[in-house]
Amino acid sequence: MAENRIIGDAPLYTDAPIESREQDLLGRVRFAEAVADQLVSARAVDGFVVGVTGPWGNGKTSVINMALESARERDGELLVLHFNPWLYSSTEELVVRFLFELGSAISEEQNFLEKYVTLSRARAAAGRLRDYAEVVKPIGGVVGTVAAVAGGAAGRLAGETSSAIARRDAAKKALRELGRRVVVVIDDIDRVEDPHIREVVRLVNLIGDFPNCVYLLGYMTSAVARAVGEGNEEVGRSYLEKIVQAEYALPEIPDWLIHQTLVGAIQAIIDSFPEGTLGPFDEGDWQNLYLLGIRPLFSHIREIHRYANAVPVPLKSIGNEVAVADVLALEALRMFEPESWAEVGIQAEHLTATTRRFNDPDPFNAVAEKARAHAPAVRAMLEVLFRNRTFGASAKRQVAHG
Repeated sequence: MAENRIIGDAPLYTDAPIESREQDLLGRVRFAEAVADQLVSARAVDGFVVGVTGPWGNGKTSVINMALESARERDGELLVLHFNPWLYSSTEELVVRFLFELGSAISEEQNFLEKYVTLSRARAAAGRLRDYAEVVKPIGGVVGTVAAVAGGAAGRLAGETSSAIARRDAAKKALRELGRRVVVVIDDIDRVEDPHIREVVRLVNLIGDFPNCVYLLGYMTSAVARAVGEGNEEVGRSYLEKIVQAEYALPEIPDWLIHQTLVGAIQAIIDSFPEGTLGPFDEGDWQNLYLLGIRPLFSHIREIHRYANAVPVPLKSIGNEVAVADVLALEALRMFEPESWAEVGIQAEHLTATTRRFNDPDPFNAVAEKARAHAPAVRAMLEVLFRNRTFGASAKRQVAHG
């Protein structure tokens, strides 16, 4: 996730992962290199499966890219196959496409062939994989439930004939004789609907014992476990443990780094506006709003980038009519708690009233109760915006702008 381009003078950020360790800003190089150690040194006589796990938007793909970079540097003989399973709808189809892609990668990677593998061995491995793919095509009746798959033989399709098993064994023998390691990357397993997640996990179960193949998976454990367990996360986790030999959770992003990145992004936005085009700035109000209401909303770098991309528009459209701190706070509220933001508009008169009768409903509670996950921060933000200053006049003007 890096700064991509400039519109006006305000930076816009894309969600693209980083590609190399030199780009790392989160202090994860050592973690990625530890994953690379597994990729190049794990015993893979019967295959090996590595999982990199973490919440959405927390940088799994970036870590995978850094790990691959490090692994290639350590093992120049390594062949990497990025397998994208999202275009295929069944386990049989996934297996067939995987076999063909793996065979093609082995036979077509010129650098891999010229330096490390004789052409005859590469052709033999590719041919055996394609032979097995041909007999997999007509096989139907893939085991449908996690319990059934977990109870059956690993690496077998339901309905495999003796001929299919023989071809499978021949493919495994050819991969073993190839004598070089292949890393198969399957990322973003948790980004599709539950039935497709189950198909991808079954695929890994079926081909996970291929010799000299290391599978590098990226996913959020809870999401995949719920999908695999068909709603029962505990069952799903138990099944994943049977497939993934080494699972590594991303290190948490330090709080100080979230703070530093968020403040830096906000400062860059403010600095991009010509002098006099923004509203007044009060340091005391900003400190209170930031510490009590804004900072608690952020937990991932991706959230900061989304916020930084959104803030310049309201700042420019409102101009110097509203205090800068109010715009920044209410835009954060809109992004993280849209129902609370909508309720602010409904409660605007009550929030900015100079007097309130004893038995009037509390508008602060009305807004905070709409928050999904950040009620204390929302309440604290409202107190600064509307109660602790002169009737929240500046915030009221922003609410009027919508």
